[in-house]
Amino acid sequence: MDRRTLLKSSGALAALTFMPVRAFADSGRIEVSLDTGPNHVRNLSMEALAKEIGAASSEQLEMKIFHGASKFKGADVPIAVAQSALDMGVPGTWQMGKAVPDYNITALPMMYGIGYEDQYAVWDGPAGQALNKNLEDKLKIKVIGRWINLGFAQMFFTDKRVTSHADLAGMKMRAPGGAANLARFKAFDATAVSIPFSDLAQALQRQTVDGVLTTMNPCGLRSFGIPA
Repeated sequence: MDRRTLLKSSGALAALTFMPVRAFADSGRIEVSLDTGPNHVRNLSMEALAKEIGAASSEQLEMKIFHGASKFKGADVPIAVAQSALDMGVPGTWQMGKAVPDYNITALPMMYGIGYEDQYAVWDGPAGQALNKNLEDKLKIKVIGRWINLGFAQMFFTDKRVTSHADLAGMKMRAPGGAANLARFKAFDATAVSIPFSDLAQALQRQTVDGVLTTMNPCGLRSFGIPA
């Protein structure tokens, strides 16, 4: 079996876990690269998985997690796994569009405001399975388990008070990436700037952007010193 794992996102942002399709190295070490910090829900999920893998293998398998894009940036993870430069990845669905454009469906307006259970029915059902199969065939990897729910996407702003979509005109807004995420700001006459999570704190300090598209996930907010 090769080794790689991915994550994905939608109206509620999501991530998928995937691996290459051949046997692990004799070292018994599984390397995972995440672009988010140690307190993020994605990282905490992988830490929990690492403990399960260690226990199930009688500690013969070690899962090494690289936090904060210290090994690969999120956008580079799918190809790194496909080329066996990385054993497992958990990128967002917005980062899958380059390989399989249909993944941009997850960030289209028809998915906005839909409850979690209704979204699970779509992405755990035939539509999500078809996306996973297309990704597996394209990159020669294996998607393992369900998509990871990262929470609903929210917009946060630095100085300007925003009370309607019209107020976004002329603003520079951070987006995690993905064609659909960038297009949504263009529709409101705002400029979308693709900034990976690992570079977001510095971008805010330097006032590179006027606002941020991210999730309300308490673990993600704690990464920036914002209490839950």
